[in-house]
Amino acid sequence: MAHRAVEILAIDGGGVAFRPFLPGAQPGDPLPAESGDGVVWSNRTDQDVELVSTDAPWLDQRIEAGGSSPHLFIVPGTSVRYRCVQPPQPHLIEVG
Repeated sequence: MAHRAVEILAIDGGGVAFRPFLPGAQPGDPLPAESGDGVVWSNRTDQDVELVSTDAPWLDQRIEAGGSSPHLFIVPGTSVRYRCVQPPQPHLIEVG
């Protein structure tokens, strides 16, 4: 099992972007992962965010401003789409 990380960044206009914590990754790039990998999120904004997913309801979690996700998310055998509730922003964990 590899440990993966995603940064939640503030963008112009009050929105957020997700950036995999990988060399050369850009905001909006999907997070590459394998089944069984663990994922954490680091909220680099000044607002609390809530993540939800219809693909993996157990991913749902609230992350305080400047904090990290309270739970390690274990990637299932398929890709997972999730989003920030407010401000709305989708992202993808891509299994493959």
